[in-house]
Amino acid sequence: MPVSRGLALTLLVLVHLAWSLHLLAGRVLVLDLPPFTLSFLRWLLATPLLYGWSRSKSQENERAVLRRWPLGLALSLTGTYGFTAVLYLSLAKVTAARSGLIYGFTPALLSLLSALLLKERPSPSNALGILLSLVGIVVIVGTPSPALAISVGDMYALLATLGWSLYTVLGRWAMKRYQLGPVQATFMASLYSLPVGLAGSALELALGANYALRPRDWLLLAYASFIAAALAFAAWYIAVEAVGPNVAAPFSNLIPVFAPLLDMVLLGEPVAQNEAVGGALVVAGALLASLSPRLRPSSRPRPA
Repeated sequence: MPVSRGLALTLLVLVHLAWSLHLLAGRVLVLDLPPFTLSFLRWLLATPLLYGWSRSKSQENERAVLRRWPLGLALSLTGTYGFTAVLYLSLAKVTAARSGLIYGFTPALLSLLSALLLKERPSPSNALGILLSLVGIVVIVGTPSPALAISVGDMYALLATLGWSLYTVLGRWAMKRYQLGPVQATFMASLYSLPVGLAGSALELALGANYALRPRDWLLLAYASFIAAALAFAAWYIAVEAVGPNVAAPFSNLIPVFAPLLDMVLLGEPVAQNEAVGGALVVAGALLASLSPRLRPSSRPRPA
């Protein structure tokens, strides 16, 4: 069922708030669980919920999922399981705030991939909003400091950003190509995360990774699975389907705003002045892009 533009924009804000909180939850969880196993458990819990939701909307769900296994595998590797596993690798080495700041480069990648793969080009105000958001990201992370040197954790965060951008573009193309709803697309990606995740977890544990689940971990894992995974992923696709990837892209810059603020409130870590200034630019760019006209398709045909 189509949603209004206003509801889609509201969903985008709530989704990125949920994912910002997930960064903090993931930062705590990787203290007790290795990244690939943690990602597997997240989707093991989320998949049954997505299945029930998906089946309520389509009685042909099982046959469609099995018939399109290459698509499901690609979605799981770039998005659900792959993105989450690499994100946890990053969170094992850098703070939630830092990982969130690096994630702010998502809009530039998403806009580029949309232009190359979906043959879509942003309106002038949309492009200006993306540019303003990127200026904000540069202000946030661009202050020279030894702490800002690129590390292994930073590289993992950048790789996760690339994976998420590919997942978003591929998922939107798949929904148009195969007439999939957002929930069906998310369920397909989640389902194929299970065999991939099982293999990744088995290998990780066989190589000597240790794990321990404390009571707090079960609560955080439930949040990561049911709220930040099943509900948020489906809501993201609903919003992208309604407004397009280039309008949705600048909202990814809310994570570099939410994550440091949540870090400050919940973990007591202060926010630097350059982060506050950059965050204001990021929000301004996201609002400008969200108020822009809908994307204009190019004259070239879309992928079949």
